[in-house]
Amino acid sequence: MPPKGYLNRLREICDRHGILLIFNEVITGFGHVGKAFAAQLYDVTPDLMATTKGLEHIIDIRNQGLVVGIELSSREGKPGKRAYDIFTRCFQEEDLLIRVTGDIIALSPPLIINKQQIDQIFETLGTVIKEPP
Repeated sequence: MPPKGYLNRLREICDRHGILLIFNEVITGFGHVGKAFAAQLYDVTPDLMATTKGLEHIIDIRNQGLVVGIELSSREGKPGKRAYDIFTRCFQEEDLLIRVTGDIIALSPPLIINKQQIDQIFETLGTVIKEPP
């Protein structure tokens, strides 16, 4: 495990020089350090994270600026059902309106959105995607 403050300093250096910070959470991820990921334990947000377990039925995540497409694996014989169920749960139970097309979740928040609101969207969406059908 890194010395106290090491990862925070590394984040600052990467930000200053426009370098991507990539965490390899193969060993430290999924609760092995007492939090879901070491990034949470050390309160440092990487730009990319490598893991070994499959995530949240996710096939691919694509984005450009604030526009995001999250492609989900289809349920056997029920294309579009997984994304529709996530849409329904987000809207009815989590007060989050997302858009889906087939098994792709499409996000395009307003330009006035702030970081806290973006974090809340992804925290909520992540929780819903992880839950079994």
